[in-house]
Amino acid sequence: MNGLCMGGGFELSLACDLRIAGSSVTAIGLPETRIGIFPGGGGTQRLPRIVGEARALEMILRGLTVTGQRAHEIGIVHEVVADPLARSLEIGAELLGRSAEGLAFAKRLTRSALDRPLAEGLADERKSFSTVMRTASAREGLRAGRPPAEIQKL
Repeated sequence: MNGLCMGGGFELSLACDLRIAGSSVTAIGLPETRIGIFPGGGGTQRLPRIVGEARALEMILRGLTVTGQRAHEIGIVHEVVADPLARSLEIGAELLGRSAEGLAFAKRLTRSALDRPLAEGLADERKSFSTVMRTASAREGLRAGRPPAEIQKL
């Protein structure tokens, strides 16, 4: 996110796996109710899943916007940096070196985790793990046996 990120643009960003904001971003939000409509591109469904129902209702009903830094504080964006495009490309390059199958399973399982009972999620995780372990990329990664050059921390 670089510049203003409101309405449909913000709703599009909510569909992304990771969101990086520029340090100069001054307005992120869903101001539609200020003009008599409501967010119609997924904002009412995705924002509560990210920030919780109460904060999402406050932002949506009041048409509030937040700065990039505040968006980071409340969990809307993952990072705030001077050059969000450069940072996004760095993260993309990092993920490019990983197994597409492993990433796909991780995304699917994580996204469905809170929508079903724990036992069901754990069973799906075991089955999926067995499936991904049979892929060539998993075998190659395990065969290489190299730890990451740098352990990344939040």
